[in-house]
Amino acid sequence: MKKIISLALATVLALSLVGCSSGSDYDDVELDPKEIITEFEAKVPQEERPMSMIIDDTILKDTYGLNSDLVESYAGSLPMMVTHAEEHFIAKVQDGKMEEVKAKIIERQKVLEEQWSIYLPDQYEMVQNYQLVEKGDYIAFAIGYNADTIIEIFESKFE
Repeated sequence: MKKIISLALATVLALSLVGCSSGSDYDDVELDPKEIITEFEAKVPQEERPMSMIIDDTILKDTYGLNSDLVESYAGSLPMMVTHAEEHFIAKVQDGKMEEVKAKIIERQKVLEEQWSIYLPDQYEMVQNYQLVEKGDYIAFAIGYNADTIIEIFESKFE
């Protein structure tokens, strides 16, 4: 019986170590978030996207509650008109700051969900179906009819 318990514990320990080491799979990846946005804009014609404004340091702080010192680089866009919820944000996060950045992005999504729940049903559904993906030190957040496209572009950089 002791051998079975020892074997089970050894297996659990080995699996937990494997799980912990998977984060380093993307250490060699260097990408510019702006290039992902540019590639997305080239792939999805302007008429299929709402007019948008680029996220700068002020918008980053005011909209996401993030200081620019939490991210090494970032890019994204917000809709210019209040009738659209489409939003994209991609960042390389400073070491050890991923959970803080992720929490702020989720907080942003909750604000959008509350806002759109009483407004336009199609936009509310889009906000509910947001995508948030982490890869190493990078994070991508996408809301929109073309959210799958930007996430596919983001994930392709890690293959």
